[in-house]
Amino acid sequence: MAHPEASEQSAELRQAFLKHLPKRLDTLVRRGRRLLVGGWDINTLIRLYQELQTLAGACGRWGILDAGELLFGIERLLSGPIEQVQLPDQETTRTFGKLLNALAELVARSGAPSLSTHAGLGAVGERHDLAAARYPNSVSPPPRYWQRWRDAP
Repeated sequence: MAHPEASEQSAELRQAFLKHLPKRLDTLVRRGRRLLVGGWDINTLIRLYQELQTLAGACGRWGILDAGELLFGIERLLSGPIEQVQLPDQETTRTFGKLLNALAELVARSGAPSLSTHAGLGAVGERHDLAAARYPNSVSPPPRYWQRWRDAP
């Protein structure tokens, strides 16, 4: 039998999580959209993935199935690029955008103020393709660049 204080504390923790969940999801959606519009960055992608894992697990623990399933779907989608340490391809990018929009709609229904529809998000994939064509996503150092300082005094 559960201790009354433990179940009361658990209920308080759940309420605190529920109170802050819309804001955390809003932040996650905005970060994801920044990646879609501005182009992928592996470090930001890894941080986003870690936040997805945390929120998906917590939603599962507290029984918030609709948000948890969406978060887990995004986590599964990004697990391949994360494991291979590479940026998502165009198909993954399109699917990521659709899942983010679904998550934004879910949060907007829950009352988060800043997740109202943003203008032009239907063409996110196209904007990403244009950004990728103009700007490289990463910079590689020249071969053996560290050897320049080998003979330094």
